[in-house]
Amino acid sequence: MKHYSQTVLSKLAATGVAVLATTAWVATGGVSVAFATSASTSVTAPDVGGAPPSGAGWWQDRDSGNAGSFAMTADSFDRSDAIKLNLPTTSAGINLHHDYAVADRPTDLPALLSAASYTYTGSNVNFQIEVAYQPTDTQFAPTGSSPCTSASGWGIAGVDSTWCYALVKWEPFATTSTWSTVDLSADTAGNSGTVPTKTAGWMSQKRVGSFPATFSRVGHKLSDYLGQMAHYQVVSVGFGAGSGAAAPTAGWVKSMTVGGATFDFAPVAAAPTPPPVANSTALQGYITTNNIDVAATTNTFSINGAPAGSGLTSIDPSAPFDAALPWSDTSDTFVDVYAYSSPLLVGTFPVIAGVVDLTGVDLSALQPGSHHLVFVGQSSGAVSIVAIGIAAAAPTLALTGTDAVGPTIGALSVLLLGLTMVILARTRSLTRPRVSRRE
Repeated sequence: MKHYSQTVLSKLAATGVAVLATTAWVATGGVSVAFATSASTSVTAPDVGGAPPSGAGWWQDRDSGNAGSFAMTADSFDRSDAIKLNLPTTSAGINLHHDYAVADRPTDLPALLSAASYTYTGSNVNFQIEVAYQPTDTQFAPTGSSPCTSASGWGIAGVDSTWCYALVKWEPFATTSTWSTVDLSADTAGNSGTVPTKTAGWMSQKRVGSFPATFSRVGHKLSDYLGQMAHYQVVSVGFGAGSGAAAPTAGWVKSMTVGGATFDFAPVAAAPTPPPVANSTALQGYITTNNIDVAATTNTFSINGAPAGSGLTSIDPSAPFDAALPWSDTSDTFVDVYAYSSPLLVGTFPVIAGVVDLTGVDLSALQPGSHHLVFVGQSSGAVSIVAIGIAAAAPTLALTGTDAVGPTIGALSVLLLGLTMVILARTRSLTRPRVSRRE
């Protein structure tokens, strides 16, 4: 059985993608796109692919070294559900995009962003829009004298070969220790000058008409970018982090609202991973072969808030407990825990702020003696092992066995004797001759 605290249970309530809302139709310059009003879509890790989808859906775009990564976690400063963008090096980057199906691509960005926002904390996280467009001036077409990036050459399906590709983004240029909600309806040019002259706003990483790629320079208003486009389609929306941020660091995104649809990001446990070995004998061999320092790990394991490594040799199996184990692999959102001698699934527990958060651990099925708890990361497959001892059950007050036979028979004899006396008294009462009061 899996054990979760009430707090963790509430965090894991969203299991899949569910949209609950009525539908509003927004005219988008020739294409009518259905947006859900007050829509809520829960995005989990399995919903995010590793490549652009053939239709609508989420996918990740990492730096060329594949150093950046993401995880659905609850390890931000206040343990809210969020998607975590991990940046282990200064060159690391990670972007998450939600692609639109070709037939449903919006063609009115101001309408799409009229009430749009996203909420993040930690490292600077920018909002991104992938756009395929036909330039107003052919000299800025893919084959022009000042060519743009070809949309078809970039892999964008469903557009003419004369169309361009651009990545336009809103840069907040801010790290934050609290949740910061960014209003995406603002029409402001970004400026990445040195502090204190940085200005949050729109920039482009690709040429947009007469505007060259800005990268780390001055951007332009969104309305100015759109003025360079005769026609356009929004290919995707999303967010990213990187661009030389001091590392290792991370940013978290709690939600994103675009076109009336809100995306929330929730950690959800997968099915338990198989135990690493079949029995305690094999476990000893596994420990030796993989040079696992059980003693060192045990000294970091804490039960019910006690000092790490204490109280582990005589655990009361009748009392469920909470525990914590430091966990270094940032790719793991959940960890499966098995108890040995024979592998018994204790539960699946979340990794919060670099610690496996065990709640309601029930070891009542274990016999007294020495055992091991084996921790297996659901994503990484990393294994950590803790040595524990189960205390013998305390004697009960119930009378059992042959010593109880004598007292039990004696008690029954007294009870039967009392019942017999009551019955005899009642019988005498009923058979006594009745005397008339008139005599």
